[in-house]
Amino acid sequence: MASNDSHPPQDSDDWANPDLCAFCGENLRDGGAGFMEHIETAVFR
Repeated sequence: MASNDSHPPQDSDDWANPDLCAFCGENLRDGGAGFMEHIETAVFR
């Protein structure tokens, strides 16, 4: 799950940003279905 994005620190206001993966910091298509899609594709890469 390589990403050009860096995950924000836990005390950052961006920690709960639904447009970023909470695990790798990658930008998501959207905060709901985009996260599930990201997890499914990341697991099977």
